[in-house]
Amino acid sequence: MEKVNDNKRLIIILAIVAAVAIIFSIIVTILLLNRGKDGISRFDWIDELCEIADINGFETDEPFYDDVDRDDNLFMVIQAAVEADVIPITDKFKGDKHVTGEFAVVTALRAVDEYKRTRLYDVEDKSDDDYLEYALENGLIEKAELNKELSEERCNEILEKTRVLIYGRQQSANAEKSDFVDMSDEKISGSTNDSFEQEDENEETAFSGDYMGISLDQHYTTKYGQVNDVIWPTFSFDYPSNWKVMGEGYDEMSGIIEEVWLEDGNGAMISYLNHGIGSYGPSFKNATIKEVAESKMIPSYPAGTDIDCSNLGRFVVALASEGEEYDIFGSYAVIPEANLGDFETYGNSLSFFYPEHGYMFVSYAPKYEGYTEQEINEIVAIMSSFRVEN
Repeated sequence: MEKVNDNKRLIIILAIVAAVAIIFSIIVTILLLNRGKDGISRFDWIDELCEIADINGFETDEPFYDDVDRDDNLFMVIQAAVEADVIPITDKFKGDKHVTGEFAVVTALRAVDEYKRTRLYDVEDKSDDDYLEYALENGLIEKAELNKELSEERCNEILEKTRVLIYGRQQSANAEKSDFVDMSDEKISGSTNDSFEQEDENEETAFSGDYMGISLDQHYTTKYGQVNDVIWPTFSFDYPSNWKVMGEGYDEMSGIIEEVWLEDGNGAMISYLNHGIGSYGPSFKNATIKEVAESKMIPSYPAGTDIDCSNLGRFVVALASEGEEYDIFGSYAVIPEANLGDFETYGNSLSFFYPEHGYMFVSYAPKYEGYTEQEINEIVAIMSSFRVEN
């Protein structure tokens, strides 16, 4: 009788173990199915980021990761992302793993901020910890999400919010680069899905001119004073219709008071910066800064001050480069004539102070190809039109 009871107990135990195993298997299956349905792989996420941020060139042909070789469909994307400092170099990329909150927000900030980190601001690179702190402080992600695998929908929400925060505007992932909604005077908080109407300020231009055969039929005036209802120096410039104003905004984290940038669709860019103390703009070694054209910029008394800035002297359109053979990769800028010359290194030689704050109107060449002759002519024409209004 005792042996029979032992057998019954064994059968019951085995049945319980089997039931637990079945339940566990069902739970795991459900989790895996949900994961595959909602999550996004690191491969797909980086591919999406690089497409949106226009990160597509690389120089190193040797694979950075052991598990991403030249035969991989996304080899070129991953190489470009590494060189743009969107993702770090480690032994393995583990591209099939699903994206966590930390990975999503750090890579989103690095991708969206790539232009600023490498081309607009002459500052040391930000660390992942810097970006995480920035993300949490600005509500891009909740701390509880950092170690969780996020759905593709949630990752895209973080990306869209990041773009609004960095660029000061809302631009959908599927929009053309020239389609944007100005949010420079909006307080960014909560959802970024609110509706905004775009105002096309270029329908009626205040100036229509011709420079070297280039029609400057579009006009832009800086907005800091108007947006903040303060007396502030205002600058204007004119540009041809194939150039587009791609962004307007402010970045207190980097000391930017006002920023505007234009692009021609081929990689050339012009940036207007009103900045605080610090070094901004392009960086060259053993650079020559030479005059290339006249400037309409005539310094006088900045708005709201009784300071005579005519002592800044004559302004010119200048080219800074590391030698004539590198001119197509140089930067054009509007600067005082006194800033011309040869420099081993230089700080704000492409800026001018007017007064108390720095201002910069500077161009950046396409990263790998350099300027075309037509782009140079257009940039010089735009630069020559830059002027102070008050």
